[in-house]
Amino acid sequence: DEAIADLAELGRRERKWRGRNPAVFPYRSFLALALAASAEHDRAQALATEEVALARGWGAAGPLGRALRALALITGGDGGLELLGQSRAVLDGSGWRLEHARTVIELGAATRRAGRRAEARDLLRPGMELAHACGARALVAVPFIEEQRFETAGWATDRECLGRRFSPACRSD
Repeated sequence: DEAIADLAELGRRERKWRGRNPAVFPYRSFLALALAASAEHDRAQALATEEVALARGWGAAGPLGRALRALALITGGDGGLELLGQSRAVLDGSGWRLEHARTVIELGAATRRAGRRAEARDLLRPGMELAHACGARALVAVPFIEEQRFETAGWATDRECLGRRFSPACRSD
């Protein structure tokens, strides 16, 4: 709740300063994910969609890739997979290596949750290598943590958990 309040305050200040650049203030994506975790799905979807539109207008790969990834995680299902693919395409070859690693790992995890394990491994391996090259140890661990949760909670067949691993129905904790 505090994170939501802080991010909402950042949004209020951004409007006051007349700023609408997701490269400078990417609060919408972060706020959208926090709202989705609090079951405020409609508001989360609207904020994430707004950030994608603003990022497209701005044109930088990093903010657009991040915004598409957030929207994908909130959308879930096949639509979420499609948006993660778009995020990956935007970030491929860009200088935004850490954002690229995050997207590829999320795409691999989502692909695994969709039951396509071999395809997921082909995505997770380069994503983890890129995260390692960026020094993002915690990000490298994400696929291992999810794999353990799949085995203990039966997520491997739960397609509805794509992008909703933070929702009560999809958490194993």
